[in-house]
Amino acid sequence: MQLARAGLLDGRQFTSSVAEDHPEAFAGATFVDQNVVVDGHIVTAQAYGYVDMALVLGRMLDVFEDERDYQETVQAFREQRRPAV
Repeated sequence: MQLARAGLLDGRQFTSSVAEDHPEAFAGATFVDQNVVVDGHIVTAQAYGYVDMALVLGRMLDVFEDERDYQETVQAFREQRRPAV
């Protein structure tokens, strides 16, 4: 909600768990019903989308060595275990 109040979401797509409760704060933005929304360099997420957001940010920050590393991380979250080292 702070991004919206600061005007950083104006003209952008976003997602949020609180948008329906505070429509006036998000009046200049377009709500998208997804776990994570990336619009330019702004990433927003539903409260339950924290894992998806972490994966998106990891890709944006180039923290994965390669696609295999990314897929191992996704699998680890699915299975809730640490990836093999």
